[in-house]
Amino acid sequence: MKKERKWISIILGIIIILGVVLFGVNYKNKRKYITNVNDIVETTNNENRIDTIEQKNNRTKIEDLPQKYNMEKAIQDKCVISVHGQKLYNKNELDNFITKVNNNKVAFVRCIGFTDEGDMIITDADYDGRGTIKVCKDLTRDRFSSEKDRTYKYKTYSKLEIEKENKYVYIKLENNNEYDYLISYSEDAEIINSTDSISTALTLDDEIKNDTIWCGTFQLIWNDLKNDLAKQDIKFSPQLKVVENLNKESFRVNDFTDKYYYKKIGTPSLALKQEIENGIKEKFNETSDILDDFEWEDRNPLDYFLYVMLKKEFQFEKEFEEFENGKFGEYENVKYFGIKNDETEELQAQVKVLYYNSKNDFAIKLLTKQEDEVILCKNPEGKTFNEIYENIKQNKQKYKGKTYAEEGELLKIPNIKVNEKKEFTEIENKRFYFSNGREYSIEKAIQTIKFELDKKGGKIKSEAGMMAKNETAMAIDEIREFVIDDTFAIFLQEKGKDKPYFAGKINDITKFQ
Repeated sequence: MKKERKWISIILGIIIILGVVLFGVNYKNKRKYITNVNDIVETTNNENRIDTIEQKNNRTKIEDLPQKYNMEKAIQDKCVISVHGQKLYNKNELDNFITKVNNNKVAFVRCIGFTDEGDMIITDADYDGRGTIKVCKDLTRDRFSSEKDRTYKYKTYSKLEIEKENKYVYIKLENNNEYDYLISYSEDAEIINSTDSISTALTLDDEIKNDTIWCGTFQLIWNDLKNDLAKQDIKFSPQLKVVENLNKESFRVNDFTDKYYYKKIGTPSLALKQEIENGIKEKFNETSDILDDFEWEDRNPLDYFLYVMLKKEFQFEKEFEEFENGKFGEYENVKYFGIKNDETEELQAQVKVLYYNSKNDFAIKLLTKQEDEVILCKNPEGKTFNEIYENIKQNKQKYKGKTYAEEGELLKIPNIKVNEKKEFTEIENKRFYFSNGREYSIEKAIQTIKFELDKKGGKIKSEAGMMAKNETAMAIDEIREFVIDDTFAIFLQEKGKDKPYFAGKINDITKFQ
């Protein structure tokens, strides 16, 4: 049997557990949201707009949010939401914002309350790390206010305080004698921090749970930290399992074609930031979603900044057919593409069967115009992405059945769309040594992953940045159905490479559409 050519250079894997939650929300005791209304700038155009209120942490600009922005999407977008003051969603996001403001770190939070009539009021607070909090309040959905008040209101504050009164907590913004409340809630409120968000694994060897994705960009800059700077394994005290996994270098630059990534190491400065911005603009015509999250001025000359951006697009030779929305597990209204029973041989030629044991246990590969291959595995087995992938390879070797799609066989694949930004706080502010004896810590580590897959093809963009601070200083004859309508793993692979650069396991498809 001819040995299979080298596998992966893309593993996209995503785990999804579907859960749609709809809530009705009212904001207790705060029908009037702005204390000094007459002092607030009121405008429906950009004449008086504070320009720094823009997309932060992968959130859409407040002015671009749909008028029918709903509770489900707001929770998914990590907005802080108060429900009659008795329930508070995503309080961890509010706590994180307050902590960063207190430590003079750049921070952003989006808060939501509802009027007594049930209309949504959205407030963005944008802290610049130097004492200024710029706020935009969106009142455009308040149907019971006057038409002139249904607008955006902009204001700048210099102080954030937490006030408590009558067992209520008020997050107060103040500037001289003017103030406003960002959000309020009862001290006895039920706190509901999102646990259904998508997780990001640092390595292919980390144990994963549902709704998890991985991309090799962070591994690349870790390799540079270890090999080019520290010149030895990174060792914390006590050592972390995830750091042991990162030190294994399970993904390297030779696992991916260099024309699809940009990488840079240097001493942090505004000049280095500008060089990176120019580099990704020239190579990918892209801008960064993470560079503004790092501190660039007044740096120690022994500090280091490590950065990488990966960007790639691929298309199927022939577009797959779009299905009517259907079920995924217990969830409804899921978008699908694939091959219907009466489709052409051209589409069938784009599908290779890796193995098929039953309609609930199979793996297939989709071919593209480029060097990428999309690997999908229904009901994957394994605790890590590496285990899942190795099990796919072993099952493929054992399989003796047909490796092509035949006429009358059904292919049905859910669309995927994910956009995640993750700060890896678990590895931050822990000291370690370079081989020359200098002591360092990771001040901040961030990764973004954007991935889409549909009937036409797919695209992926991922960034990773890290600030290293010096502290010293089988045969089956049945008519088969390849319907991926429950938990599955998806892998993208580039021909001729050994390692994946993105992986995921999907259970909750609603997070990806």
